[in-house]
Amino acid sequence: MIKVSPPTVKVDDFYDLLINNIIKKKNGIALKQEYQNLKTKIIQAEEKYFSYASTQKLNQMVVNDNLPHVLENSDMVFLYTKFVREQKEFYEEIMGGVFGKRCPYCEKRDVSQLDHYLSKTENNFYTVTPYNLIPSCSECNNDKGVAKDLVHPYFDDTTTEEWLKCQIVVSNNSLGVIYSTNFTNCKTISQNLKNRIENTVKQLNLIECYTGWVSNIISSSLRMWKRVYNEQSLEELIKMLKWSMEALQTELDSTNSYYRIFLKSLINYLKNDCSDLCFLQNDQMFSHSIGENTLLA
Repeated sequence: MIKVSPPTVKVDDFYDLLINNIIKKKNGIALKQEYQNLKTKIIQAEEKYFSYASTQKLNQMVVNDNLPHVLENSDMVFLYTKFVREQKEFYEEIMGGVFGKRCPYCEKRDVSQLDHYLSKTENNFYTVTPYNLIPSCSECNNDKGVAKDLVHPYFDDTTTEEWLKCQIVVSNNSLGVIYSTNFTNCKTISQNLKNRIENTVKQLNLIECYTGWVSNIISSSLRMWKRVYNEQSLEELIKMLKWSMEALQTELDSTNSYYRIFLKSLINYLKNDCSDLCFLQNDQMFSHSIGENTLLA
């Protein structure tokens, strides 16, 4: 998971433009005026959101976003749809806040839409609040749904310590991995953040994603690893893997990047004199078998 700088865009920057051309009426009442009457409350809600989120207490915030009898949640969702369609400058500024266009949740897929951290179907005043709009890939957005108390990429830094672990497993001449989270050696991550990390990993099926992605890496790399090991040396293979790992540090992979953690674990495994290196010595075609959070290739 990647820490992302909060957007500098505020609701007040675009709200008047957003509602300016609304001509819809409901029960004979002009909705533009109803939206205008809400502006102060939405701006106040934005300030409250920042106050709680910036101190990692968003899960303690009491949301009071009752609408006047004329407006419904669908009318507030309509504002977001209108924002995406018409306020391109501000939309693109928020979307572009992720360097490299990589999803801050999974660190793998490209961002393609904005996720409402607090669901737009359950939180009327936050449908167009920039602090609540997180650039994400469609898969993470869909898996997240309306889940609460997950990592907030704008306000939670999960990169200060290493908590993602990857165990290397060799069985039947095949290389496998088991991913897990472990906070035993984490001294600065609060218990609340640990809980949010665990919730996010589970809700977004990240362990399964990491396992599948590493399966593809092993599939495409194993022949090359074998060639370096058999034609040169184990030391050269370790050196090559270290180069790959160092390259990740310049490509904005986080401390807990699934690929970085895999390479680190594989290097440590190869350095161990007691390790079984049969997966590098045989020439059989590799096959895949994915069990519970495990892959073999």
